[in-house]
Amino acid sequence: MVYQEKNQQTEANIEKSFLELMKGRSFEKITIEQLTDLADINRSTFYRHYADKYELIEKIEDRLLTELRSYYQTALQSAELVRLDKDFQAEDYIHGEQNFFKFFEPRLAELAVLLGEKGRPASLRKLQAAVRELFDQSISLASPHLSELQRELLLNHQTASFMGTLTYWLEHPPVWFSSNERFSFQGDQCRSGGLCQGLYGGVREIKTAPIGPASAVLPICQAVLP
Repeated sequence: MVYQEKNQQTEANIEKSFLELMKGRSFEKITIEQLTDLADINRSTFYRHYADKYELIEKIEDRLLTELRSYYQTALQSAELVRLDKDFQAEDYIHGEQNFFKFFEPRLAELAVLLGEKGRPASLRKLQAAVRELFDQSISLASPHLSELQRELLLNHQTASFMGTLTYWLEHPPVWFSSNERFSFQGDQCRSGGLCQGLYGGVREIKTAPIGPASAVLPICQAVLP
C-alpha cells in the first residue's frame, strides 16, 4: 500500500511538473531533462513510470476522460425519469450540482494547458470525441424519432456548441461565469429559443417518445448535461 501511494505521488508530481512546463513551451519542445529537473527526480525514475513524454500526456488525457465518463454515469444514474413535453425544463429535473459544466470547473487550469496553443491537437480531438460519445448516448436514451442524417446533424451541432462554449470558458476567468451560472444561462436560452433555433420545437414533436432520464434529453436542446 505504501509503495502504491508513493508511486501515485511520484506520478502526480511528474504530471504537475509536465503541465507547468507546457504553460511556457509547446509539447513538442519539452525535453525529459527539463521535466526531471523541474520535478526533482532522476531520469530512471521517470522511465520507471513512462516510456516517453507521449505516454505521459496520453495518461493525463486518459485519466481526464475516465473521470469524465464516470461523472456522466453517476449523473445519469441519479437523474429522474421524465416524459418529454412542451413544458419540459431542465432545472426541474437536474440539480445544478449535476450539470455537465460542474465536471470541468475544477479542471479548467489543467484543460487550459492541454487544449491551449502550447498543447497538441490530439488532446482536443480526444476530448471532443469523448463528448460526442456521451451526447450520442444521451440522444439514444431520449429515443427521438430522427433519421440517421438528422441524428448526425444534431449530434455534431451539440458537440460543436459545447466545445465552443468550453473553449471560451477556458480563455476567460471562471470568476465571470461559474458552472452553475453557465447551467442557468443555458437553460434560459433553451426555453427562450435563443440557442436552440428551432430545436426546442423538436422536443415538443417527440413528447411521446419513450421515457428517459432528464440528463439524456438535454442534448436535444443545447445540452448542459449529456
